[in-house]
Amino acid sequence: MRKLIVQQWVTVDDIAAEEDGGLSFVSGEPFSETDTSAFKASVMGFIDSVDTMILGANTYAQSKDYWP
Repeated sequence: MRKLIVQQWVTVDDIAAEEDGGLSFVSGEPFSETDTSAFKASVMGFIDSVDTMILGANTYAQSKDYWP
């Protein structure tokens, strides 16, 4: 049996971003090449365990070039 873990960002303007369109709230320290913290290890361990992602159209369009 598999686990289903849901993370959902819902907005009224159809995009989860900062006012200037930035996404720094998801690209902070856990993704820094120089961060060796236990938090990064935990986050990256979780990401490595994911085998399927379902994205909305806008999120997919913004992410498709990052994860080929």
